[in-house]
Amino acid sequence: MTRPAANATPPPSPRRGLPWQAWAVLALGGAVIAGAAWLYLRGPRVGPVEVASLAVVAEFQRGLPRDYGNGLVLESVTLQGTEIVMVIRSTRIGLDAASRDKLRFEQARRDEKALMLPFCANRDVRALIDQGVTLRRRYLDTQGRLFFDITLAASDCQPGGSGA
Repeated sequence: MTRPAANATPPPSPRRGLPWQAWAVLALGGAVIAGAAWLYLRGPRVGPVEVASLAVVAEFQRGLPRDYGNGLVLESVTLQGTEIVMVIRSTRIGLDAASRDKLRFEQARRDEKALMLPFCANRDVRALIDQGVTLRRRYLDTQGRLFFDITLAASDCQPGGSGA
């Protein structure tokens, strides 16, 4: 048997564990996965009703702002919780003028409610209303102050309902 020479360097010992770069990559990967999981878990759940509501809102938003007639402009349509909100602004009348002619605005409120009833016949809107979504038209004056809100709910679409 031969002996190693006295001046020979010993063979390098095998490394134990991962190099620091590998640990850094593993830590970064773990942080990315944890962050993605946190974002997923904290976000609101989007179910089929919300998806269908967003599709209806997108359809209503086409071509906005749009003239609504009689000095009114349909400015925006948004989904706010379980309500599809249509914002309609007056281009001519302020809240002060409206408060001086209360009978006229009560009649306008009734007329606008009647104008919402055809949505009960719209298959997509009716499906949402039947699942608890409310359609809301919000009427604002020239400065964005509220004239009145009109809502359409499932009860309005039933025979003998408050709006039908």
